[in-house]
Amino acid sequence: MIKNVIFDIGGVLVDWDPDRSFRECGADDAAIQKIREKMFAPGVWLEEDLSIMQEEELSAFLKEKCEGYEREIEYLRNNFHTSVCQYPDTKEWIDHVHERGRKVYILSNFGKHCFEQVIDTHMDFLQMTDGAVISYREHKVKPDDDIYETLLDRYALKAKECVFLDDLKDNLVTAERLGFKTILVRDRAAARRELDNLLEISDSDEFENLH
Repeated sequence: MIKNVIFDIGGVLVDWDPDRSFRECGADDAAIQKIREKMFAPGVWLEEDLSIMQEEELSAFLKEKCEGYEREIEYLRNNFHTSVCQYPDTKEWIDHVHERGRKVYILSNFGKHCFEQVIDTHMDFLQMTDGAVISYREHKVKPDDDIYETLLDRYALKAKECVFLDDLKDNLVTAERLGFKTILVRDRAAARRELDNLLEISDSDEFENLH
């Protein structure tokens, strides 16, 4: 039986679009593409999510890796609210899952400097959940096994009783290998339907087992 629903944050519960911040700096589409290539190159934004470095060191590292676009990177990181928008139905979705008798947890990659800017203003849904594991607090990131195991251990969960929703396939591959059910979130409405269907099947299985 599925007892726990695990949500990622970006692309699932909030719309994270750094392009909005870059455009506020005057960057055009060509510049944004170049910024993204540098920012999301292997091992770059990962350091933001891990948040092992001290802030001054991390800021310098990101600017160095995004040479030529230091102003845009600084603006994004210091005005992170310009890139984040909570989806209108997020809190209703969490309520709906709770009404179906499931617990709700968060498993997300998020850097400390950025997270602290938006937790109260753009992510008030966190207080509605039953727990959260955020990468910067653990210095661990998806898709590494360690952060999934931290979630399971901390809240005494069994992977086979969890379904994990994320917008990145790589993050789901690890979850599946560890025993989670998974849903890839590309279209949020479709993901909601898929989750409801999975919970319906889970409820039916429980009913059949009882009889």
